[in-house]
Amino acid sequence: MSPGPPHRPPPQGPPADTERVVELLTRPATAAVLVLGEMGMGKSALLDGAAAALGERLEVLRLHGSPALAKVPYSVLAPFLGNAHLAESGSRVEVLRAFWRAVEALRQKAAADLLLVIDDAHELDPASSEVVAELVSARWAKAALAAPSGAALPRPLMELWLDDGVERVDLAPLAVDEVHRYLEAKLGGPVLPTVPLLLWRESGGNPSCSRASSRRPGRRERCAGTGRPGSSPASFRTEERASSPWCGHSSAGSGPTSGRH
Repeated sequence: MSPGPPHRPPPQGPPADTERVVELLTRPATAAVLVLGEMGMGKSALLDGAAAALGERLEVLRLHGSPALAKVPYSVLAPFLGNAHLAESGSRVEVLRAFWRAVEALRQKAAADLLLVIDDAHELDPASSEVVAELVSARWAKAALAAPSGAALPRPLMELWLDDGVERVDLAPLAVDEVHRYLEAKLGGPVLPTVPLLLWRESGGNPSCSRASSRRPGRRERCAGTGRPGSSPASFRTEERASSPWCGHSSAGSGPTSGRH
């Protein structure tokens, strides 16, 4: 099985969150890690990075929840089941056995533990969630799951929290200094001191909003201080609103911070 697509580094500077997830999943006692964060915080990129980092040690299997299939039993597992009648029979044991046989047939590293990497875990159908929870609870597999903050997870996944081996990682908004480092790395040089603060205020510290805003036409010149004469920070802020659909205009707080908590 392929460890998934190449890692797309989130625009957060040092990948401390990815390293944290990797470190947790390499612990023998960890059964699963749940990554939570608002839209655009880099959850999918973090899963990609963790899967790439662990691909040499674990057998990685990617699953993805979908709102269109959230009410279809075993929809997420369907590509691995082979026989449609298994899903229709309603026998979770038979589905579990069929899924495990398919996984064993696909294994490239016979001795490696299985890692289920599940994006949009809140959109898993309940039947698939039961199978995933049973695999994790029985320690047949580890799992790295991502979901938006505040989203309701399927009950079987929620019940995993009774397991001492389940960890949680919350993605925090970027601090001003992290936005500053990202802009300098992206633009290939120093930026005006006021630019990271303005971008941080507009994006709320959201990495995707920061990235979208930095790609706007004319952004590179103004960030480097070579924009049109007479441009002021106020006009810069008004004209350079982020274009990402989940980027609002609320402030990330009353003032900048030097790091995430």
